[in-house]
Amino acid sequence: MVVVRGAGPGRQGLLRPFEGYGYCEHNWGVQPRHSAADWLHFWGAGLAGVVLDCFYDAGVHHHYGYLWTENGDGYVVSPSHFGFDPTDPMSGFRVRSPGIDLAVTVLTHHRNRMRIPPVIPYLDIDYHEMLVEVRGSAMLPGGAVEVDAIGKYDHNFNLW
Repeated sequence: MVVVRGAGPGRQGLLRPFEGYGYCEHNWGVQPRHSAADWLHFWGAGLAGVVLDCFYDAGVHHHYGYLWTENGDGYVVSPSHFGFDPTDPMSGFRVRSPGIDLAVTVLTHHRNRMRIPPVIPYLDIDYHEMLVEVRGSAMLPGGAVEVDAIGKYDHNFNLW
């Protein structure tokens, strides 16, 4: 079992165990020269979800949201706006669309930055990966679903 200390307002020091939860991500295909993406995966007692918002070359927009619950599952209205600020990665942010309102609290953060060559890069990869707490609500056809979960958030901006 892994235990993480909560960091949200009123949750400082609260131990949050998670055991047996996780996700698997698989992508295949040719990556466009330029891409930017926000991916939020979360899971908790009785639910799991994903919210995605990506932009590719020529402004191609790829987005979706999906929620699995004990009482059924379905798509969440998208696109969603991610309020993440890469210049202040430990600050909390919100993920919102007409069908979702989530407060995201960053628990841990990892950043990988690669520029090749370093002065005027042909390759420029800026990747943030975080373990997060996710709280809020989402609308499914059967009504509102309260979200109290832990998850993983990825933010990337790539040029190659």
